[in-house]
Amino acid sequence: MAVGAVGRCALIIAIAARMALYSDNSNYPSTSSSSSVASAGGDGISGINHRCSLSRRHHPVCLPGRRFDPTQYDEIYMLHMRKAGGTTMRVFLKRVAETHNLTLRVSEGEPDTTTVDWERTFRVTNLRHPIQRAISHYKYDQRWRCSSASTESLKRRKFVPSERNVKRTFEDFLHVGDRQTPNSRHPHRLWTCATNCLARWATGHAAYVDVAHDTETARTLLEDAYNALCQYDLIVNTEWLANETYRVAIEKFFGVDGLYDATQKASKKLFCAKKSRAANAKVPLVIWNETQKDLEAGN
Repeated sequence: MAVGAVGRCALIIAIAARMALYSDNSNYPSTSSSSSVASAGGDGISGINHRCSLSRRHHPVCLPGRRFDPTQYDEIYMLHMRKAGGTTMRVFLKRVAETHNLTLRVSEGEPDTTTVDWERTFRVTNLRHPIQRAISHYKYDQRWRCSSASTESLKRRKFVPSERNVKRTFEDFLHVGDRQTPNSRHPHRLWTCATNCLARWATGHAAYVDVAHDTETARTLLEDAYNALCQYDLIVNTEWLANETYRVAIEKFFGVDGLYDATQKASKKLFCAKKSRAANAKVPLVIWNETQKDLEAGN
C-alpha cells in the first residue's frame, strides 16, 4: 500500500502510525471543548480520544492520560522530524529537561541507533501532515538560496525573488530531491526529503522508495514505521500546537509551561525563515494538478 493511498485521512499519524485521527475538520481539537484534558482518567479532546478509545489501548499519539514521572527516566530522547515543527518541541523539551534535571538527546534526519538504556529514556517525536510538510520543506529550504556566498540569494539586498531564479522547481524537488545516495559516514541520514519522509525518518530508511511501482517495499516501510513509532512514549502533532487546549494538555503532562513561548522562540531560530516567508508571499507557490497528484501519491 502506497503511503498516499490513505487519501483524505492521510494525516501525519495515519501515514506513519495507521491511525486516522480525523478525516475532516470535525475531529480537529476545539478550544470550546468541555472535556477535561490529560486527566488521570484519560479524558481529553473528544475528537482525539474518541479515536484513541477505539484502539482499546494506550497509543503515543493520544493525549497523555497520565503525568510524566521524571524519577523514572534519566533522559528525554527526541527524533526531530524535519520541517514539521520540531524546533518548537526541541526548545520546549530543553526546558522540560532542565526543570526535571534530565538529559535531552536529539537526532535529526535519522533515528538514533546508540546503545542506551531505553527503559530509562522517555522517547518523543513530532509529526505533521506529510503533504503540508513537503510543501513547507520546499518553500523554506529548497526554493531559493539563502547563503551569503551566492550572488542569487535571499540574503542579497538587491535580490528580487522570482520563478526564474529559484534554486530548483517544486517538480524537481518532488521528483529528484530525495533520490540521494546515502552518505557513507551516515548511511541512514536523510536531510532533504519530499516523499515518504516521516516513515523514512522513523525507520532510518534513507533510500528513496518508489511507492507507485514498488508496493512491496512501500508496504514494508509503512509496517516498519508503525512498529518504530509505537516504541515512542509521546508523538506530538505540531499542527495542533496552535490550539490552546492541546498545548495545555502537553504542558500539564510534563508539569512545565512555556510551550507557546517555545513556538515564538522557534520561529526566530529557523534558518532564513523571515526572508523566505517574505519571498513566498511575494511569489506564491503554484502546484499544478499533475504535480499535486504525484505529491499525494508519494505521501
